[in-house]
Amino acid sequence: MRIARAILTLVLVPVVLSGAVAGQARSTAPKAGTDRIVFLSMFESASDVEDSRTPCQRVRDYFDRSPKTKDLPGEKPAFCDKVVDVIAGKAGPSEDAPNSRLRAAKIVTDSRRRIVLTEPGTRSVHILDFASRKYTRIDGRGNDRMHFPYGVAVDADDNVYVTDQRRGTIAVFNAEGKFKRFIGDFDGEHAFEQPNCVAIDRATGRLYLTDTSRQFLLIYDRKGKKIASVGKRGGGTGPAEFRLPTELALHGQEVFVLDKRNRRIQVLDLEGRYKREIRTDALGSEAPKGMAIDTQGRIYILLDVGLIEVFSSTGERLFRFGHYGAGAGEFRESSGIYIDSADRLYVSDTGNRRVQIFQIKR
Repeated sequence: MRIARAILTLVLVPVVLSGAVAGQARSTAPKAGTDRIVFLSMFESASDVEDSRTPCQRVRDYFDRSPKTKDLPGEKPAFCDKVVDVIAGKAGPSEDAPNSRLRAAKIVTDSRRRIVLTEPGTRSVHILDFASRKYTRIDGRGNDRMHFPYGVAVDADDNVYVTDQRRGTIAVFNAEGKFKRFIGDFDGEHAFEQPNCVAIDRATGRLYLTDTSRQFLLIYDRKGKKIASVGKRGGGTGPAEFRLPTELALHGQEVFVLDKRNRRIQVLDLEGRYKREIRTDALGSEAPKGMAIDTQGRIYILLDVGLIEVFSSTGERLFRFGHYGAGAGEFRESSGIYIDSADRLYVSDTGNRRVQIFQIKR
């Protein structure tokens, strides 16, 4: 079958050339419940990033100079591939492809637009580079480095920082996934009780961490030295006091902390000084699962009922999108949300074992 496919491909390459010169039809993407959020793509496993592009696709892309996105999953098949599939049969997946579907927790992207996500169930961190068609897995079982990887962030050099809720540490890896050091591990004594969400100011290298069960926001410099502890032992309801601080997001010169049990978002400056709070009825004690902020300062709250609520910087509800389900723009038991500098929105759709990607219209 492979020989037949190769011969047919050679015969049909001229079709690809003529189709590329004539131009290709634009694909239509379903919308995610609102015309402000457009569905782009989704992926389910690391095999979606493997270098499996066909000769037809490579020839087509060489001649196709139209604007298109090349760093997203979902490679569009070339016309001659479809003909080859009909005549010679559809090719099966690579035998050594990593086909296990992901149950992602938290998600982030780096300067190369690689997608980095944690998967606590397999003690893994996955780095998916759809532009270069490369995949890297950081196996936490190696040298017993990670027991429950959860929160994730990257710095300006694309180093990866991963919170480990069971070890009580942050593991740091370089851009290629090689272990560098721990933060919060002092000769076996762990500085954190429940390190949850982590965020990094890429301009200064400062690291912000919610230690949820201790009710603190912690600030560290790029070398891992603690700069400040914000909060009150045992928790509290006053300014810069927390009861179950979970999610973190940085925007401009401010730090946004989801103060879960107090049903509010507290806004601090980068030194940890209190500035204001945002209250809304969407911030129930159990509902919020993630928080992100777009380039316009709008706040996105991921809820466990398959919805994403969007608020202004002052807490005014703007719109919502999503449904509980398994279709595009629908979510089940989602765990993480992230927005990059191009206003792409990434959702760890954990219950559906996939990641969905959207574009926020500006």
